[in-house]
Formats: sequence, structure tokens, C-alpha cells
Amino acid sequence: MATNWPLLVEVDCPEPRPDLGRVCVGADGTSWDRAYSTGWFDSVTNTVMPAPLPVTEGWSSNYSGLYARIPRSSYTLTTGSVWKQMEINAAGDYYLTATTLGTANTEWVRTTSSYVANQGWYISAYVPNWVDKSALPFLRVQWGYGSASTIELVFRGDGSCIVYKNGIQKGVYDQSDTNKNPGRSVTTSSAVGQRQVSLLMIPFKRRELLVTSTFGANFSHTFEDLNDTPGNTIVPSGSFA
Repeated sequence: MATNWPLLVEVDCPEPRPDLGRVCVGADGTSWDRAYSTGWFDSVTNTVMPAPLPVTEGWSSNYSGLYARIPRSSYTLTTGSVWKQMEINAAGDYYLTATTLGTANTEWVRTTSSYVANQGWYISAYVPNWVDKSALPFLRVQWGYGSASTIELVFRGDGSCIVYKNGIQKGVYDQSDTNKNPGRSVTTSSAVGQRQVSLLMIPFKRRELLVTSTFGANFSHTFEDLNDTPGNTIVPSGSFA
């Protein structure tokens, strides 16, 4: 028995077709003017992404809405009398300052609210006193504070940073590390004391944690225990300290 097959005929009429080729733009982490672009190249991996707000022009003059900083009232403090809120540039530009360094150096300041997994953070901090390349830490940050799953970064006075996962050291990076693009001019370590240090920490690329610093190590740590697949928890949910 014969089979009836459907027949489809398409007629492509002659018409003009522009052949302009691809429109390409060359750029790297140092060549795009952020004042005229909403894109950003990180200086470590040369990855392009929408510009995080802390690297945009508006960050230094806006302190509400998407630009809002976290006030003292949104932190859980072990010894509340030790910590004082300051507003540096304008109302809403919140900083915490310790009135007693001895006590503050032994305490965690954590967010009262919990945050979703893979939450990025921006921190601005003044590093006092140290002018030598001390290996002592000036700042510790931790995702998932108080839980069984944590990611911790320890920033030290010599510009280096140690990465911990669940209390186990996973990596050490400094300013002379090779985990940066060839265009970076930093080749030796230097002290970060008596400077305002800005730190941007972004989980990205399925299993990496990008860290950029105005003074100190710039690196992207790859968590080798994670597969290169979508949906990974790079940094855990919960309180940030």
C-alpha cells in the first residue's frame, strides 16, 4: 500500500541582503571608562559582567535604595557598647568603629538577617597602625556564620588572604600571586596599613569566588570540590559576619 508523504515547498525570492559582518569591540579590564558603561571587567580573570553597584559612579554619592549601606541596628553584636556607628561622607554612609580594640578584635559582628546562597558582598574598611608587612589579620569575613557550612576569608596586613571552607584552609593568595591577568602591574607585596581598603567579593563561574581589593591580593579562588555545573552553592546561605 502506498504511503502519502506531505510535501512542503518554500520559495525564497531574490532580495537584497546586507553583509556587514560582526560588530566587535575590543576591551580589557583597564580600558573601558566606567562613567560611560554599565559593563565591568574584573581585573583578575578579565570576565565581563554587569557592573556591581560599588564600582559605579553613583556609589560614592548615593546611600539609599539599591545603594543603601547596612546600619548598626541590623547587626547582632556580642558587646554592643564596644561598637559605634559613624556616617562618613553623608547621612546613610554607615561605618562601624570599635571604641575598645582589645574586645573588638575577639568578636564577630554579624548580620541579624540571613541571606541567600551565593550572596556577594562589598566591604570598605580603614586599616590603622600597621605600616610593616604584618601577617596578622586585620579583617575576617564569613558566610554562613554559626552554621555547619561556612566560607571564611582572612585578610592580613601584608596584603595576603587565606581562604577557608568549613574551617579547612583551601588557599593562600598575595599580591605577587600569579592568579591575575598579565596586565596587572602589581608584582610585589606591600603593607595595607593606614589605608582605606575596599573589598569586593563575588561568587561566580559556577565554583569560583572572585575577590578584588584596592590594596591587597586580587584573586579568584576555585573550589575544586565543586563540579563545573550550574546551581552550585559556592558560598552558603545564612548570616554574614
